[in-house]
Amino acid sequence: MLKLIGTVAGATILIGCATASFADGNASAPTITHTSAKAQSPLACTIQATKIRGGVRLEALVATQHKAAGTYQLQLTKAGPAGSSDISQGGEFAVMSGTASVLSGSEISLERGAKLMAKLTLTTPDGYIACEAAFEA
Repeated sequence: MLKLIGTVAGATILIGCATASFADGNASAPTITHTSAKAQSPLACTIQATKIRGGVRLEALVATQHKAAGTYQLQLTKAGPAGSSDISQGGEFAVMSGTASVLSGSEISLERGAKLMAKLTLTTPDGYIACEAAFEA
């Protein structure tokens, strides 16, 4: 069972709670989405997790009300009986007004008892926003 156990970073305001839906009609594959945005920011970040066989697929997304460009940093930390690992991905992004874009996708194995922490930070000339989520197998 995959469940959300994280909260939003102190610098952000939660605008969407964890929601569960079924991906591809498969009742054993819930999709969990965690979204946050800084107060009065045109940007929103989302960490979306979909349970897959033996683990989880994460997607880091950005959505905006206005045209925006900047950089993103996705940090993943996994710890469990099989060991631990740290993954860092990043790069530049540009999104058009009223759109959402996938910035990064990763598939992570999650054995029983493993925990995964994910943090997405979006930085623009106007500042930054971040969202965090934690998952356990």
